[in-house]
Amino acid sequence: ALRRMEFMAPEGDLITYLNVYNAFKKAGESKAWCSKSFVNFRSLRHAVKVRQQLRRLLNRLKMNVRSCGEDLTLARKALLSGFFLNAARRQPNGEYRALTTGQEVRIHPSSVLSKKKPDCLIFNEIVLTSQK
Repeated sequence: ALRRMEFMAPEGDLITYLNVYNAFKKAGESKAWCSKSFVNFRSLRHAVKVRQQLRRLLNRLKMNVRSCGEDLTLARKALLSGFFLNAARRQPNGEYRALTTGQEVRIHPSSVLSKKKPDCLIFNEIVLTSQK
């Protein structure tokens, strides 16, 4: 749990994942670091490969590639523009509704946002459960 706290971002899980990825790169993509940090080495190696593919594609298309660096506002804007169809707003009764479909969505209990209850959020997946 302490290792997880090290990477947690108040902005949400996707920024937390970015923190884990950046720490993995800083550690030299070390399998031992993954084991010590309780993260999946294969998943992070896959993320590195996907990023390399995207960079090659953008270079081939002669698109300007730059990092947001430490400016999380830029990263959050990029995520929102990619996941805009997956935006949800908290209703007066406390539940969240997807803006595009009106479907009720909930924050997963393992999410860094589970205790925060933000006014708006984006989600990257919906998990069907028996919980109502």
